[in-house]
Amino acid sequence: MCSGDAGAGSWAEVCERVDAAVAELWDVDPTGMGAAELAGFVAAVEGVGRRLEAARAGVLATVDRDGLYALDRHKTPKAMLRHVCRLSDREAGRRCRVVRALGHLEVVAGAFRAGVIGVDQVDRFARAWANPRVRDELLVVEAAMVAIAETEPYQVFADAMTGWERRVDRDGTIDADSIEEKAFLHREFDQTWRFDARFSSARGVLIEEVFNHYLAGACQDFCGGSCARGGPRDRPWACQDFCVRNSWLLVRSGR
Repeated sequence: MCSGDAGAGSWAEVCERVDAAVAELWDVDPTGMGAAELAGFVAAVEGVGRRLEAARAGVLATVDRDGLYALDRHKTPKAMLRHVCRLSDREAGRRCRVVRALGHLEVVAGAFRAGVIGVDQVDRFARAWANPRVRDELLVVEAAMVAIAETEPYQVFADAMTGWERRVDRDGTIDADSIEEKAFLHREFDQTWRFDARFSSARGVLIEEVFNHYLAGACQDFCGGSCARGGPRDRPWACQDFCVRNSWLLVRSGR
């Protein structure tokens, strides 16, 4: 919530009006709504939330650009967020990463301000922008990716972004010749086993493909592949985890 004396400046008056409008949402009872009306209401509230998130990012962008964080002797915008907003280091860093990306991705920023894409989609764009190897190419495909983000489920958009990024930069953010690839199988004190590995992005893509083929086979055996198609579940990976667990049961039983 915004706070401060309304007479102290226009920002306080604006925040008070926003606070009042948000408070009115609590008076809206969705209980008697039909399916279509309820869907419209939920989507509208989501849109409002997205625009507020975009406005918050805009404030932070100005603070960063003009060095206003130094007014209170903070060294960085991230440090200011941690102190003023009492954020975790991780969340403060995420917001700063988003602001840096939005300063260059104009189509993404416009869609965010309009509320047609949300925080998850913007975060994914920001993570891609953080990779200097793909920035020029991202500017080329930005509008097309935003169109996917606007119209498709998040996972479809995320998969499209991941596939594109792998094609553009097969080594990811780490050079293949600068990473020591290794894999270890550890036996823990409780007699369980833990597998640790580290690979370059290119080799990791190949290993992931093998792993996904294994998952697809396990899911076909235990759920007919429904989780691979999205299935009836709201968490497809939960179904895949179930399939993997049952596959191990088959292995242990010798079937």
